[in-house]
Amino acid sequence: MVKALTDAPAERKADLYQVMGLRAAFDSESKKVRAHVELAPHWGTKSVRGGT
Repeated sequence: MVKALTDAPAERKADLYQVMGLRAAFDSESKKVRAHVELAPHWGTKSVRGGT
């Protein structure tokens, strides 16, 4: 993952960050970046249970 992000052109990085749920905003006054990651929801809530 690190290599993919390091080597990717800016347009591709934007796509990768979006897929990962990463958003970032730069505050030019404080010169800080605020990052937010939204984890993907679980694909389903059903589980498989076997008899024991």
